[in-house]
Amino acid sequence: MVVSKRNLYCWRMAGLVLYFKIGRAVRIGKAKLDAALERMRMG
Repeated sequence: MVVSKRNLYCWRMAGLVLYFKIGRAVRIGKAKLDAALERMRMG
């Protein structure tokens, strides 16, 4: 599944996706993203 940068940003700001920062770079683990997508899909 392809997720746009804008969607990832909105999901981060809403607290739907866990992420971490290294300097100015934002990183989201694939497993964390998959889990968040599954939670959103279930409602």
